[in-house]
Amino acid sequence: MPKAKKSPCTTLAEDELNKMHIKYDKNNFSSGILYFCTLPNGLTFDLFAGKDGTIRLWRFVSTMPVSKAGTCLAYRDPRRSHISFGFEVTEEGDLCFYAKLAVDADGQEKGDRIHNTIELYSALISEIDFKSFKM
Repeated sequence: MPKAKKSPCTTLAEDELNKMHIKYDKNNFSSGILYFCTLPNGLTFDLFAGKDGTIRLWRFVSTMPVSKAGTCLAYRDPRRSHISFGFEVTEEGDLCFYAKLAVDADGQEKGDRIHNTIELYSALISEIDFKSFKM
């Protein structure tokens, strides 16, 4: 099976994962590449690098009653409208902690945004005690 052509966004995401010594497995899809990532400390998260220039990172951190499905709490700094972080409850009742990045910059700034997002997300999932989290 031929490899799917990578977009600049997927290539940069993979480059940054390698620079940060984050191990990963990947699956190609028509809309982008899904990475199953493992940090050096053993924590895992998923990253989807879309051909449309978006990157989404997520980790399931807890469970909630299914009645809470669709509940979402998001934060976006008005000075950095290209990135948001949040929690959402899936239809199955899983609590997902996510980061979403719209990579609309050019050149080195694009790589820096991807790197900073992965670095910040990795630090957050490593430091936050999600076991005691209630929504």
